[in-house]
Amino acid sequence: MKVCKTKANKLDPSMIERIIQFDKVNMKEILEAEKLPFDESKRRENFVKNDTLIIVEEDAGEIIGYVEYGPSQNEPDSYYIVSIQIAKDYRNSFTVIANLLYHAKNDLELKGFKKLTCNVHSKNTNAIRMYKKLGFEVCSIPGNDNILRAVVESSIIESRFIKFLENRFCNKN
Repeated sequence: MKVCKTKANKLDPSMIERIIQFDKVNMKEILEAEKLPFDESKRRENFVKNDTLIIVEEDAGEIIGYVEYGPSQNEPDSYYIVSIQIAKDYRNSFTVIANLLYHAKNDLELKGFKKLTCNVHSKNTNAIRMYKKLGFEVCSIPGNDNILRAVVESSIIESRFIKFLENRFCNKN
């Protein structure tokens, strides 16, 4: 597996198109459930104008997940996850999301940030389960029944990731 990190507005145009196609496939269920369109041109425009970072993970040349994040506008000590997408075949695996968030955590700590935050759709039970497994505290947003807020201290991501690696790769006797 290969992981690359860059500023979203510095992405190669072919990578932007690959991510957009990846999004169309992987966001289809939630968009259809909410009767929302997928706006390719807006997504393309956001990559060009956003001053966010993006980490893309690939396996055999295919995108299997990415996280796009940047400093929070509302919380000075936090990074906000703008978008995180995991390929359907990898959603039940903790590996991809843990790896992406671990790389993001390292980046935010280097810049002096302490927390990672995101919003998640209340019907996205797989994502909620994964966030909780990673140590995120998931809570409701007053006045919004469809979106939940997830927050985690960077040190918790570190300990959960290490525990995951130990469980996965160390021989227990």
